Amino acid sequence: MVPATVLCFLGALLTAATLYPTYRAPDEIAHVDQVHAVRASWSWPGLGERRLSRQVVDSFPLVRYREDPPLATEAAVERSERPTFDAIASDEPSTLGNQMSQHPPLYYVLAAGWLALLDVA
Repeated sequence: MVPATVLCFLGALLTAATLYPTYRAPDEIAHVDQVHAVRASWSWPGLGERRLSRQVVDSFPLVRYREDPPLATEAAVERSERPTFDAIASDEPSTLGNQMSQHPPLYYVLAAGWLALLDVA
């Protein structure tokens, strides 16, 4: 049986994932980048070695990152018409660091596996 605290935590996570606009949740940019990096290479960078991909950085204008108001739901492009990261830019490092290599890799490996299973780029 699943403890009530686990169900409450899962509810809080799902609520936050639904309510936060894209890239506004704490460290979401770095998490997205790290998952895509693991999926691309199935390896783990050394501490402080990873830089955010140009694909992630160049996606900022598409979601109105750091703009007010953020992208409204009704203004979002249909999922089938959204560009993939590969269509946005080449997978080259930017000048922005990604500190997520300080975290244990299991989450990122599982998330990358899920993306691979769904064939999402």
